[in-house]
Amino acid sequence: MNVLVINKSTVLKDAQIERWLPAFDIYAGHVREWWPRAVSLVWCPRDKEPELAWKLIFADTSTEAGDLGYHDFTADGRPISYVFAVDTEKDGSSITVTATHEIAEMIADPWISENFQITNTRFFAKEICDPCEADEYAYAIKAGRHPSIEVSDF
Repeated sequence: MNVLVINKSTVLKDAQIERWLPAFDIYAGHVREWWPRAVSLVWCPRDKEPELAWKLIFADTSTEAGDLGYHDFTADGRPISYVFAVDTEKDGSSITVTATHEIAEMIADPWISENFQITNTRFFAKEICDPCEADEYAYAIKAGRHPSIEVSDF
């Protein structure tokens, strides 16, 4: 499945996000080793955004207080993730860590419907990056001639 990467942010340049994509693809491979789901990240210019597709959208600010990013699904059931660049920068957090957090959770549970049962009465959502979501737990990926980027642990 292709996840279209779309920049709707006013603070991020398309070229910057496009430089991150090779490392994001390597990262998706790391996630797929544990949560097998065929996913490729594909750049999509804003003016060519199709309605029906899995998407990772870079925007500026969230309507949900405190959210640096989140994943959801569209009315027609397609997974969609958002990364809020202005909110993430204001928080002092890494945009690439936030983006890869959402990528990993989209791979592991695209429709946000799975959970883990720990006991007869305890369940946890399959939010695989949440226990280690802080930037301090991130690791670096270098892809090609571009500098390393920080990615979310999972």
